[in-house]
Amino acid sequence: MSHRRRFHPLPLHCDPRYFERGLVLGISGGIDSVVLLHRCIAVWKNVGKGPLIPVHVNYGLRPQADEDQHFVEQLATAYGHPAQIYRAPRAPDGANIQAWARTMRYNVFQAVAETHRCAAVAVAHHADDQIETLLWHLLRGTGLDGLVGMVAVRPLTATIDLYRPFLSYRRADLMSYAREHDLSFRDDLTNSGDHYTRGRIRHELLPLCESIHAGAGRHMAALATSVAPDALLLRTMAQTAWETMATPCVTGVSWERTSLLALAPALRPRVLSLAYRKAAGTWHHVGSDQLRRMQEILERGRGTYHLPQGITFECHRGVCRIRKGPLRFLYDRAKGILATVRRQHRKNINEIGRSSRDHEAITTDIISLDDDRFCHFGDPPCFGESTTDGRTGQF
Repeated sequence: MSHRRRFHPLPLHCDPRYFERGLVLGISGGIDSVVLLHRCIAVWKNVGKGPLIPVHVNYGLRPQADEDQHFVEQLATAYGHPAQIYRAPRAPDGANIQAWARTMRYNVFQAVAETHRCAAVAVAHHADDQIETLLWHLLRGTGLDGLVGMVAVRPLTATIDLYRPFLSYRRADLMSYAREHDLSFRDDLTNSGDHYTRGRIRHELLPLCESIHAGAGRHMAALATSVAPDALLLRTMAQTAWETMATPCVTGVSWERTSLLALAPALRPRVLSLAYRKAAGTWHHVGSDQLRRMQEILERGRGTYHLPQGITFECHRGVCRIRKGPLRFLYDRAKGILATVRRQHRKNINEIGRSSRDHEAITTDIISLDDDRFCHFGDPPCFGESTTDGRTGQF
């Protein structure tokens, strides 16, 4: 008798507010995102109150890009949830294409979620993606946070979560679901090739690991899960230390040098990294080399070090500071003013009965290239930043 596990119906563990307030879905047209769309619509029909918004980003990087866009438009319309489409501008010369595309799509997802006041953005990363991420982190050098890899839920902004409902499922699970429901999808030939680093990890390194020790991928995914509580504890302790020691000012924050030096070695770099992220307004960590330079200045008691995003770390006369440069400071002020104007604009629209939360009014939309929400200093959301706070339900 066969005891093969059935993967239907792929239970989704999430905060019920996602379907009550609204959910943005990142849809490429590939099998993973098509399963995401199909599964979320099934849940939405039972418990959904807010909008469910498929979003597709056309980077124009492949000959099939327009065909992918057309497929997503037709599929989403057939499901009764018309897609919003964003045509990305040409990538800057010399840019890392993968990083540029990742930044672009998360900026788009965030902007759509903010416009429609959605609670979360859902993407279709699964356990195989987690394993590949962990291997990549190990290859390039990482710490405990890198071993955590991706997490099922983490903040994208103060009010929007990034939600990965399939992180506990393998790629084979999603393929079985697609077969059971006879789902059509697009094949991305770049996923089957070895041109990009992730492709080489998928097709060369991971099979090699499995050949050395059967179940290696499963054990790596289990490692990411097992170290997550330890990483969360250290992050919580670093946050507490930050709140106790930090003295905010207009352009940044400062601490007494002796307070930083008194921290445990495991906490010191985490507090410095947290200070950088708060000053830069990004979830992106500073690199290990940058943290090493900052700690050298801290131990020496004097010096200045310029970090990415227009942020400077300095230590003089017993005081350490992380501050914004003039251009960064002016940019953040302008961004704050613009956000205030937008909030007032949305309030005015709501008052005349044109609330953007009316999901029945959402139609297929080509997002303007001139929208300045996509032109900012922000980095792509990094993996392994935070964990869910326990507000979960199963659908």
